[in-house]
Amino acid sequence: MEKKTVTLALQGGGTHLAFSWGVIDYLLEDGRFVFEGGSGTSAGGLTCTALAQGLLKNGRQGGRDELANFWKMISEQGAQLGLFPSSFDKFLTGQQMEFSPAVSVINGLMLAHLSPYQWNPYGLKLFRKLLNDFFDFEKLSDMECFKLFLTATNVRNSKLKIFTENEITVESVMASACLPLLSQAVEIDGEVYWDGGYIGNPSLFPLIYNCDTPDIIVILVIPHEISHIPTTYKEIKWRMQELFHTSTLIREMRAIEFITNLIDEGIADKTKLKKINVHVIEDHTFFSSLDPSSMLNTDWNFLMTLYERGRTVAAEWLVKYYDDIGVRSSTNVKDTFV
Repeated sequence: MEKKTVTLALQGGGTHLAFSWGVIDYLLEDGRFVFEGGSGTSAGGLTCTALAQGLLKNGRQGGRDELANFWKMISEQGAQLGLFPSSFDKFLTGQQMEFSPAVSVINGLMLAHLSPYQWNPYGLKLFRKLLNDFFDFEKLSDMECFKLFLTATNVRNSKLKIFTENEITVESVMASACLPLLSQAVEIDGEVYWDGGYIGNPSLFPLIYNCDTPDIIVILVIPHEISHIPTTYKEIKWRMQELFHTSTLIREMRAIEFITNLIDEGIADKTKLKKINVHVIEDHTFFSSLDPSSMLNTDWNFLMTLYERGRTVAAEWLVKYYDDIGVRSSTNVKDTFV
């Protein structure tokens, strides 16, 4: 069986990353891919780390098993905290969802302008314990089968920080997923970090510079294109957040398109510059239909809906674009992002 080597770039987006889980699960099941590395931000970083641990344990099947275990853990912990709608049937029928008291409290505190240093005095202790219980960071920091890159934002100097190789620790994973209105900042070696989504969501350049394959599969869960104009306060506010969290990706895509044109036109030396093949897997129509607050929804039925949607989209994508991998971009970067 012919195998093609690719890297993965996973966008952050809360529990909507169960869609990315479904995509990766289908690609692993297909068996025609070798994953050289992965770059992830926030929940994308957590998912990428779970994949890395699974590949380290038992190859492709280990990756599938570990991703499933990770998302089951997320659902179980969410159930304990009450992070799920009171009626999943309302989601399926498009009705307004009423969230549990825990979510309502969080939203209320945010609206009241309280910081996590005030209402979350215990900081990240629970999150740290969950991660330490699930991940073997000693092995992850020394693995050779998969190059892992986690993006975080340096609060002090506004710089992007990529954690990789021996920097994969519980602190770096927490830093990549540190939402500043929900969690206290994570300090590492005297620097303070927030969620990587503010400055790289996901970061592509670590895969370009540090991996041999030119093929990057980018899995998106935040729609960069919508079919309707937001008119209500809630819709406008959410679209502003979507634009903010996709802006860095669009800038990287512009750079890739610029270098690709230089190479194609013979202006740049293709022996010194790497031409990148971009493959985007997304379903912006599906995600545009979801209520933004569902990013906190850990109900298992909801996660499985996202997972199955991811598998379906991946299957359809493979039929159309598998032959492009290793040859050309399956995504028209100029039309899509420039």
